[in-house]
Amino acid sequence: MKFWEFIYDKYKDITETELTSQDKDLLSNLSSLTYYLFEINEENYEWINQIVPFIHLSYNSTYFIEALNKIKEKGNIKFVAERLADIYLNLLEYSTPSQIPTYKKENIFSIVKFISDQGFDKKVNQIIDFYFENKYFPFAKEIRDFINQ
Repeated sequence: MKFWEFIYDKYKDITETELTSQDKDLLSNLSSLTYYLFEINEENYEWINQIVPFIHLSYNSTYFIEALNKIKEKGNIKFVAERLADIYLNLLEYSTPSQIPTYKKENIFSIVKFISDQGFDKKVNQIIDFYFENKYFPFAKEIRDFINQ
């Protein structure tokens, strides 16, 4: 994780427009390191947020979501749920229309239910609304049905 911290420090004060395509690719590929996180905490939340805008470049959103799902119940649950909602909403925002995450829906559903179970219904509604607004009607309905079970 020292490498990720080093990269975070190197790029934290650089705007997206100042990044080269190689910089963006590097940040995108850092998403694979999410598997090695033990929890989402204040420090690595910043690292994760830094790479989210670029994850779609390496088509890693499926694996990134899977890794987040594995650590969602580690650490301070309320903190994690709120930050996970923010991360997921950012991921959706930066996804191109053809790359909006739907694959491995069990991981997506699990994350959204976890966020809902912690009382962050407004953020859950924002996630579901995003899918509706982007014409993923059946998927949005499936999420809603899953969390209401």
